[in-house]
Parts: sequence; C-alpha cells; structure tokens
Amino acid sequence: MPYWSQITDNLYVGNIFAITDKTLFETFKITHVISLVPNGPLKRLYPHVNIIEHFFEDIETVNIIEHGEELYPMMNNIISLGGKILVHCNAGKSRSVGIVIYYLINKYNMKPSEAYEFVKKYKSEIALNSGFEKQLLSL
Repeated sequence: MPYWSQITDNLYVGNIFAITDKTLFETFKITHVISLVPNGPLKRLYPHVNIIEHFFEDIETVNIIEHGEELYPMMNNIISLGGKILVHCNAGKSRSVGIVIYYLINKYNMKPSEAYEFVKKYKSEIALNSGFEKQLLSL
C-alpha cells in the first residue's frame, strides 16, 4: 500500500509514513502539511514546508464536521494561492480521508456519497470510523 494518494492537483492524503517520503515533497512540491496527529520531528525534516498541527482522535464521538469547518477556509485559501497540501493521520484511512471528503463536499458542492467515491477512486483503502461516516453522509 502506498503511503499517500493524490486526490486533486493540489490535495494529497496519506498516513504517518507519507511525511518521510521525499519524492512526495520534492516531486509534487508540497507546501503545507495538515497533520492530524502530534509529530514534532516533521518540522526538522522539511523546514521549508508549513506544518499545521490539528490533532483530534479517531473515535466515533468526535465531531469531524467541526474540524472540517475549522480547516476548510485555511485549505481553500492555501490551494487558491497555488499551494499543495498533504493531509495525514496515522493510518491515512479515517481522519485524513474524512477531512478531505469534507473539503470536496464544500469546495465542489459534491454530495457526500460523490465525494466519498471520488476519494475512493484515488485511494482504495478508506476506513472512516462509523461516527465520521454518519456525520459526513448527513451533510
């Protein structure tokens, strides 16, 4: 399984190992990382990359919509200015995918099921926890 997947020209999703993939950062010119897990060494690996730490747990009771609402304006601004974002969490299957789905729903006016299928087209391993899935599908 690859550590990361390209979802759009400027948006990538991955797991914790994606942050060690120099090819991703050098070839695709990642400018920002939204890290949904605490990871101090990332700043030392890529001093030229803007790191946004936004930790939340991967449990059903967490409100992923609130986190999406908080991150969406920032993501939209970065991408509109030509930046490239890697959104990552531990496994790269639930939190990061949920935030990317939220972004697509809001940016492109997609139905939740369309956004889910769009991400799945580029990233076959998706495992949203049941709480995140229920919340996103209710949008």
